[in-house]
Amino acid sequence: MKHRNALGLTPLSPYLWQIAGISNLTDLNNVVTELHRIGVGVLFDIGVDQDAKASEHYILYLGQDGLGMPDSDYYLKDDAESKRVRKAYLPYVTDILALSGMKASEAKTSAQKIFALETKLAKLWMNKVERREIEKIYNKKSVTELNKLAPSLAFPAYLKSAGVPQVKSLIVMQPKYFKGLNALMSSVSIEDWKLY
Repeated sequence: MKHRNALGLTPLSPYLWQIAGISNLTDLNNVVTELHRIGVGVLFDIGVDQDAKASEHYILYLGQDGLGMPDSDYYLKDDAESKRVRKAYLPYVTDILALSGMKASEAKTSAQKIFALETKLAKLWMNKVERREIEKIYNKKSVTELNKLAPSLAFPAYLKSAGVPQVKSLIVMQPKYFKGLNALMSSVSIEDWKLY
């Protein structure tokens, strides 16, 4: 613990510099690729698993991800528990930003922007009930089809950087999420993506 505290933000510095250097969608996609490489689940999740309809084969699965809270319900539901969690989440994000060196007033404003962006992502999420239905989450697509669905995410370049350029097809678990995310990539400012 003492050693970790003594290091402070030093281990994160290369990634913080990469994020600070984002100036366009290509830069943003490159940083997403790098963050995925170290296990940070921003924007979406990708992984290998057995093909649900051909269990003798393995295939890449692509799914919604990137929320700071566990599920979209925490952002969207109006029950008492969701409201309680939301109320605690904003100060938590503010504190994390302040610990990263941001001034208190800037951290509070930035936390609100991050929460607003995460709420936009949450509105795109497929709900828990639908995610249990294999027919709804099994959407096999070629990389070309995926790139047409979400061109702003530059999946051919992503897969090449991830070391799997030869992938012919994959399972897109929530196509509507990726279509909506594609629109957000250009409608949300680069500065807000950097905060996120």
